[in-house]
Amino acid sequence: MAQTKAAKAKRKRSWPNIYTRVHGSGQASYVVDIGLINGKRERHSFKTKAEAGTFAELKRTERQNQGTAALAMPQAIKVDAAKASELIVPAPTIPSQRFSPLSKPRSC
Repeated sequence: MAQTKAAKAKRKRSWPNIYTRVHGSGQASYVVDIGLINGKRERHSFKTKAEAGTFAELKRTERQNQGTAALAMPQAIKVDAAKASELIVPAPTIPSQRFSPLSKPRSC
């Protein structure tokens, strides 16, 4: 039986995966699976599909803008880095006299 290309075509999955989870009580929740980050799988649950979609879009944008390394960094470290960068003030440059070609050699 011959199948056409359209019938063989699979739906392209977008990252991160969003799937439905039905609890024992019968209620459904939506899970956004970001994948393995620092050796642990990161998943977030939401009550509505719209919330899950918004969160997934946020993570897609974050990965596109900052790369996968930014996702692996915990939020606490991101906040600390932002605070530290505000505290850092460029140090004034001091010209070095040690290797100046005009300085006289020292005598012992």
